[in-house]
Amino acid sequence: MGLSADGDDGRDSINHPIPFTLLRENLMTLSRTIFRALTLAFAMGAVVVSGAFAQGGLGTGSIFIFPGNNLACGGSLVNTIEIPGLGVFTTVTSGTPTFQTIGNTYSPNGTFMTPGNFLGLGSNPVLGAVTWMYDFSRPTTTSSVIANQLASDFPATGDLYFYITGTLGAFPGQTFRSQQEIHIRQAFLTSFNPASNMTVSLVNGPIFFEDVNAPGIPVFTLLGLDVTLNGNGGGGGDVTPLE
Repeated sequence: MGLSADGDDGRDSINHPIPFTLLRENLMTLSRTIFRALTLAFAMGAVVVSGAFAQGGLGTGSIFIFPGNNLACGGSLVNTIEIPGLGVFTTVTSGTPTFQTIGNTYSPNGTFMTPGNFLGLGSNPVLGAVTWMYDFSRPTTTSSVIANQLASDFPATGDLYFYITGTLGAFPGQTFRSQQEIHIRQAFLTSFNPASNMTVSLVNGPIFFEDVNAPGIPVFTLLGLDVTLNGNGGGGGDVTPLE
């Protein structure tokens, strides 16, 4: 078949292969379009995540708080103590226990924590001034607040673990520490971040206390412990980034 004057061999141009340079330009244009779309989507996602992180969670009342935050809740502790030869006593102390949120490998349907800071102050007519503090000399089990179901945040179960040290006015110059790790639990939480009337109770009592300078010899026994948390002193949750 001969060529026409314009060089066409007479076949339909749709059967002609696309020139390589044109194909390359089209692919490059498509790649740039996809890259711009992905970049925009990533930026929008980053804005949403950073906004949630700045709030310390996914909103007030959410069971999930991002790692790297300090959760503070005003609270009161009701302790039942048995001292051989003296009897059984109830002490009430108040303070603001804090927990530091940490990463986890489970799901966002919960918050995982380690003890932060705590100083509980109270008194008893017989025992005198009473103080309690976290004891960081031993590693603790990870504390958590986890939803009891997948469909919603609440009800949830809170498990808090810590060691404590304490002083009693009736034993001047002595500091005591719990021989066992303390585990307190509430299996039907209805609020968190902030907690509202969240009462967690001793699970693994009795807890024996020893003099830090004479380990191994129990001095008194913690028979019961109920901790009631009410946000930040009753004024709402206090979630702040760790410094």
